[in-house]
Amino acid sequence: MIIPNNVSIKQLLSFVTVAEQGSFTAAANELHLTQSTLTTQIKQLEANVGLELFDRTTRSVQTTSAGESFLPVAKRLLSDFKTAIDDLSAQAQIKQGHIKLASSPSMLSGVLPALIKSFRTEHEGIHFLAREESAGHIENLVHNGSVDFGIGGNHSNLPDLTYHPLLTDQYGIVSSPAERLTDWRSLEPQQLIWLSSDTGIRNELERLCEVHHLPLDLSRVELEVSSPAALAAMVSAGLGASIIPALAASTAAFDGLTFLPLERPRLLRTVYLIQRLGRSLPPASQLFIEKIKQQLQQQRLPPGVSLYSKDLLNAR
Repeated sequence: MIIPNNVSIKQLLSFVTVAEQGSFTAAANELHLTQSTLTTQIKQLEANVGLELFDRTTRSVQTTSAGESFLPVAKRLLSDFKTAIDDLSAQAQIKQGHIKLASSPSMLSGVLPALIKSFRTEHEGIHFLAREESAGHIENLVHNGSVDFGIGGNHSNLPDLTYHPLLTDQYGIVSSPAERLTDWRSLEPQQLIWLSSDTGIRNELERLCEVHHLPLDLSRVELEVSSPAALAAMVSAGLGASIIPALAASTAAFDGLTFLPLERPRLLRTVYLIQRLGRSLPPASQLFIEKIKQQLQQQRLPPGVSLYSKDLLNAR
């Protein structure tokens, strides 16, 4: 490492060791250098700063006034450098660091909590920042570097992001147990509750309804909310039914309600791992992503939720 005026870490270490030992011979032995090499490094340091740092006699070596005032600064620089290297090493070994992610509410409420708990048990020095966001906000946060990665829908298809598909998630009807709505036709007389248009679920549902020519007029919305949890509360209060993905319906907010996946046509959304193109992730974040993929492979997914499959998407 080179710092201003071409002063190197080796020169600083040589200076501090000579100052502490009061002897070139003792300092050379401690640093495992020849005395001539050590002397050269001190002379180079003095030439770089333009001052003599030691008064040398045949019997002793003492710091000059300039050397005496520089000694605590040099010690602090060496300490800061060692701390920085130790921090990098700890991050590489997943002993410390930060994991910053943004996720859809359904993933953050369902899949991620247990995984974060087990990860922090294994790596106690890791700090998490997990942000619950809508699809568009997730992409923006990844794009501007506010988070390391995101988990959600492909809302904007930004060219600077990569989208790795993780899950397919089937839309279905959520209603009170007494109603048990089972198909598209049963929705026609119902008061429907929608998520607001700034959510990824609503935007994806609008797109799918248009593609499949479904008779749902989302332009005549009478009741909409901004979060799945609020939607569940509205359905529980008997204000109507809704169409949501299975992953959202599997969260605790929907306990006690009925969810039935819709068929003919089957509507599926894809949940993606979203990263910044060409950006290296911190080791802890990279390891956590691998844990997410492993967990999805191993755990029992809710009905209507499957590991991503092109065949499944084409079958709809």
